[in-house]
Amino acid sequence: MVDRSRHSPIFIDYTGKRWRRIRRAALVVGVITTVLALVLVGTIVLSPSMPPELPLATANNKTIARATTGKPGAFTKVDRLRTAYRRKLAAAMKQYGTPKSRRPEDIPALNIGTGNRKPRTDAIVAGFYVNWADNSFASLTRNYDKLDWVIGEWGFFPANADTLLIRIKPQVIELLNSKPIETRPSLFLMITNYVVDPGKDSAAGKFDPEVVRRFLANPTARANAIRQLRAAVTTYGLAGTTLDLENFSDPALQSQVLSFAHEVHDAMHSMGKLATQAIAAGDPDSYVQRAGSINDKIFPMIFDEHYAGGEPGPIASQRFYATQARRFARLVSPSRLILMVGAYGYDWNDAEAIALHRAENFDFQETMRAARGPEQPRPRFDPVSMNPYMQWTTPDSTDHVLWYLDAATAYNEMLVGQALGVA
Repeated sequence: MVDRSRHSPIFIDYTGKRWRRIRRAALVVGVITTVLALVLVGTIVLSPSMPPELPLATANNKTIARATTGKPGAFTKVDRLRTAYRRKLAAAMKQYGTPKSRRPEDIPALNIGTGNRKPRTDAIVAGFYVNWADNSFASLTRNYDKLDWVIGEWGFFPANADTLLIRIKPQVIELLNSKPIETRPSLFLMITNYVVDPGKDSAAGKFDPEVVRRFLANPTARANAIRQLRAAVTTYGLAGTTLDLENFSDPALQSQVLSFAHEVHDAMHSMGKLATQAIAAGDPDSYVQRAGSINDKIFPMIFDEHYAGGEPGPIASQRFYATQARRFARLVSPSRLILMVGAYGYDWNDAEAIALHRAENFDFQETMRAARGPEQPRPRFDPVSMNPYMQWTTPDSTDHVLWYLDAATAYNEMLVGQALGVA
């Protein structure tokens, strides 16, 4: 006879106690994992508090040669300065905030004024050519027939010499000579005190007032410069010259520059050519007036409201541009003014600020390249200044604030020129 008790199930719990214990244990484990998940999400979403602000201005008096390691926990002097500069960038951008949507009719129009004569439509369209920009020649090739004047940055004040450095681009001359005469723009030679140290990139140069002081104090150098300009204008069939001497506020040096401008003007007029000069928005009224009386045309440089060596902000807000344009039109006859329009940007970031004590210069192509970069920052338009900007952070934790000028700002600035009736 078979004993069936040996084959009965031994894991069946007819009382149900074991199943209740399993459910309680699963509930406890579920609660614990849920709490841990919430803590993890909270640490990701909520940013930690920033360290206290450091005295960046005094710490930046000395150049720091090396860059930060970027490694977590390596809180060196450079890391502390970068943290302080991030706070500085954030504080500077708080005043702009997030742009609010507004209907076009709700945006207040600026009272530009009309200058000393009625608006005109036969304005001079001028473009500046620089040898160091890769896209200059390609842009000139596409747009030469849309330009009335082309001003080439081809004359430079030397650091230690008594003659100008003349670097005319042969390809530009060949390009224009190959085109029909009726389509060729007038070509001008620009002389500047922009100095680049040997072996350095053009973006690292600066406008040096001391090279101007030394050069103009030498009568032989001045005579050589006039002779060189005459020869260049004759050889290449140029329409005249443009002086672009910047970054000086010494009244004595300003008088020397205007005296030299007068010599250039007389030399050009004796050949039936034009003499023009670029004037910064920060130059005093007396200097602007005297320059306007000497030269045939004046190029007001109405930008750098916020510049590379200063705080981040709009490069040329619409109110700033209109105010300065009215000022120039009051000091110089509008018929002598050709208002300049910028197309560039400044990238304020904590890496460049610590290493070079300044923002990084971006041309328009570099600005668009940044917008299409890996971080793809979203361009924003500040409704108060009417200037665009972008903000982003790179994988190495470098914070960027890039203000720039584009087609929209150029259009608004052109409206100012039309209303003032400038050349």
